[in-house]
Order: sequence, then C-alpha cells, then structure tokens
Amino acid sequence: MDQTLINRYQAVNPDTGQPGDLYVAYTSQFGVQGANSIASSAQSGDRTAITAAIEQLKYGAPLPTSTAAAFGNQLLTDPFAAPLAYTGLGSLLIMNRMVANQETEWAQWVIFFALGGFVGNFIFTLTDHAQNGFFHRTEWIPVISSAVAVGFLILPLALKVDRLFLRVCGLVMLVQVAVGGLGLIFHALADWHNHGENLFLRVVHGAPIFAPTLFCDLAVLASIGLWGLWNHQSKEDWPRHKTKRDSLL
Repeated sequence: MDQTLINRYQAVNPDTGQPGDLYVAYTSQFGVQGANSIASSAQSGDRTAITAAIEQLKYGAPLPTSTAAAFGNQLLTDPFAAPLAYTGLGSLLIMNRMVANQETEWAQWVIFFALGGFVGNFIFTLTDHAQNGFFHRTEWIPVISSAVAVGFLILPLALKVDRLFLRVCGLVMLVQVAVGGLGLIFHALADWHNHGENLFLRVVHGAPIFAPTLFCDLAVLASIGLWGLWNHQSKEDWPRHKTKRDSLL
C-alpha cells in the first residue's frame, strides 16, 4: 500500500487536511470507534491487517480454538448461569406451596434461596468486572459486598443464632440495598459518558443499568427469611434479665 491510500483511511488526510474518504465511509458503517480501528490498522500498510479489522467489526473477535479458552471466554462474556435465576424463583414458589410459613423451615428455605442469589452475584460481579481489569476501584464494592452477605446468611442455616445476630444480618441487608442503588447510579453514569452514536445504543451495549438492583431484590428476600426466623423463635430460647419477681419464684 502506498502512502496516498493509507491517508485515505485516516481521520485527517495530510494531503487534503480533511477526513479521508474511506474513513468517512467506514464511520457511517461502523461508527467513529470502528473507523479509528481500521485507520490504525491501515497505518501498518498491511492489507491483511485492514481486512482483519473490518471482519472483527462485522463478525466479532475470532473464536478460541481450545475448550479451556472457550470456557474462559464464556465466563467473561455472556452470563451463562444467569437463566438459573428462573430456576431459583420457580423453586421458591414451589417451596412456598409445600412448606407452611408458620414453620422455621420455611424461613430457612427463603434465606437459602437468597444466599444462592448472593453467591451468583459474587461470581458474576467478579467475572464481569474482571473484563476491564477492575479499571475503577468502585467495581470491587459489589464483589466484597456480596461476599460479606454470603458469610452472614450462611450462619443462620448452619448454626442456631440469637436475635442480636439477626439484627446485624438486617443491617447487612440494608447495606446490600445501598450497594444496589449505588451500582444503579454508577452504571447509568458509565453509559451516559460512554462513546456511541446515541444514548439508546450506549444503554443497550454498555453497562447493564438495572443489574445492580438484584442486590436490592435479594436483600428484601433475605430480610423476609430473617424476619421469619425472628418470629418463629420461642421466647424461652432467648436470654432475658431476671427480675425481682423471678428470683422470688
């Protein structure tokens, strides 16, 4: 490729001082980012590099050849386990019909499903935010938050806990609601400031705005289970201060 042809791919053609005609054509087809990617490939003077850049814009990145690479790519792209949320919701409805809500077992099942949701949140926030190498430090917030929620919710299922611990769990769930609201704001700001032709496309292809609200949903579900444990625990199981009347008896 000669320099004249290379200049036609550039955002500013040195020969004319205007955008190259090929750059303008690719901008209308692939957008500014796509045209810049082709222009960068054209600077090498290699037609193969230009063809590869155009094919990647049309069809996406080349698929990995090994099974391990394909699985790793799947973890970092589409949330392959996300549809399991439907399984959890369906199982919750079935359990609600089979177990009486007056029983402690009902509350524990509700907490169990909320716990499973927070485990999923931990995995997905970790893998999704790893795609950009946790560029913003705030991307660690949902990872740490969901891990803390898992640690607290697993104890009422494994051990007999007192009301003080249930209160602490309630506060942890309030923190999860705050994290969900904060994530909603951060994702909306990321899409607003992202590069793209219009806001609709930035929202569709950018950070999922409503994904962080899953923290709020799971916190409400876990709180229902915690409230159930609180109500089903008999008063005799909780320590109380002795009164003068109790000493006489």
